[in-house]
Amino acid sequence: MGNAITRRGRGVEKKIRNLRADLMLRLFSGRRRRRLLLEAMPPEVLLMTLKFDDHVVTVHPREAIGRRVFAEGHYDRDRVEAVLTILDAEGLIPEAGMTVIEIGANIGTQALYFSLSGRVARILAIEPDPRNLALLRRNIEENGLASRVSVVECAIGSADSEGLLYRTAGNHGASSLFPREGAADSVHVAIRPLSTILAENAIAQDTVDFIWMDIEGAEPQACASIEGLLRRQVPMMMEFSPSIYGPEAAEAFIRLLGRYYRRCLRFDGEGVTPVRIADLPRNGRLVDLLLLPDTTAEV
Repeated sequence: MGNAITRRGRGVEKKIRNLRADLMLRLFSGRRRRRLLLEAMPPEVLLMTLKFDDHVVTVHPREAIGRRVFAEGHYDRDRVEAVLTILDAEGLIPEAGMTVIEIGANIGTQALYFSLSGRVARILAIEPDPRNLALLRRNIEENGLASRVSVVECAIGSADSEGLLYRTAGNHGASSLFPREGAADSVHVAIRPLSTILAENAIAQDTVDFIWMDIEGAEPQACASIEGLLRRQVPMMMEFSPSIYGPEAAEAFIRLLGRYYRRCLRFDGEGVTPVRIADLPRNGRLVDLLLLPDTTAEV
């Protein structure tokens, strides 16, 4: 009799646990509900490792990129896939896979997505922010990509120097070499020309197939160090941030890009639109651009 009651009690407990698990799944399965779960997360949780179908990624749960990954399952993976589709259609992806230079690699989400695409042979991931570097290395290591993804700790500029990296508390991807409103602190970082870094990593400039650049306003300085790559019209995805550059610097940067590239696609909420480089804004908010080679034009 006692054993029967015990078994019945265990059965009830199991049903309660299953009901509780089902309730939690229903409560926190959607994006909005997952964001609520983030808000309720205790402050003792400093890092969070998420397992997806084809990779794992460790994020800061209270930082913008980490929150996006948790709530949506990725951070702009669709943008990476869209760019790869365009490059493939243009015949710009070598059969052996691309060599990609990622400037502003953050915690490695884009490096993971490129690596998982099967279209990339090697990635040089460059990141200056110490807050991101530990997770960048961890995410590469935990996905078995250390042989294909090399990490370099520095910011990119036109010459070897040192500068302050201004950092925001809630968005580790918004760090900038330029003072930002709302910056929480700053750290000293090395600034190096990309041409030097390529040489140190035994990457010949004529083997670079694609550049992904997200460096919060330092694009003109970075491009000034890679005119050899611009001359080859290496495809490049980048943010164009006239509000940070200022009108005069934006105008000079537009002239630099227009000297080498003829084709430009703008990515926004409405899709992908061809734009003339000469028509890029001299002020206003940032725009995401994909610069493509024009085999019919001489530069």
